[in-house]
Amino acid sequence: MLNNRFILFLLLMTIGMYSNGQSSMEELESDVHEKLVSLRKSFDDQSKLEANAELIKSLKKALSKEEAFDHQFATLKSMGTIKSPDNKFRFFNWNIELEDQTNKYFCYMMLYDSRKRNYKIIEFKDQSFLLPPRPDNVLNPNNWYGALYYKIIPKSKGSKTYYTLLGYDGNNQTSTVKIIDALTISGTRVKLGAPIFIT
Repeated sequence: MLNNRFILFLLLMTIGMYSNGQSSMEELESDVHEKLVSLRKSFDDQSKLEANAELIKSLKKALSKEEAFDHQFATLKSMGTIKSPDNKFRFFNWNIELEDQTNKYFCYMMLYDSRKRNYKIIEFKDQSFLLPPRPDNVLNPNNWYGALYYKIIPKSKGSKTYYTLLGYDGNNQTSTVKIIDALTISGTRVKLGAPIFIT
């Protein structure tokens, strides 16, 4: 009888340790929220960038869970979590206003990989300081102009879907910019820019 009780005790301990090691989406969201609040409370550029690095770590951990795609993330008031209407991808998007009143943008995309049947996390890297004010070439997530996206409009043409992105750029102390662009997806490759607009 003693041996049976000891085995049961060990089994319960093992289950408890395993469950404690698995964070729920609510716990992961809470951690991201805490880091986001810390970022928004930072004042100088160095502390903002350090807090942002911690935020990115927490966000990547949360996005590694498949459930993150449909999770509300309702507490992330100063981070965009917009999803495409066809449920193909989702953006997690925010900015940092620097001391010179310019903005630096960050974006992570959850994109469903139908071949591997899981979500791929794609980082968009703000390279706006290297790009012309109105880039007219095709870009990719490693060479991104930076923006806060607030609307995604899908439009199919033949077998291809073009996603019109509406975005906002705080730019600097003298101007703000509204952005309209087209995003296309081939497998898990993402491109920004397509000749679909008439000017």
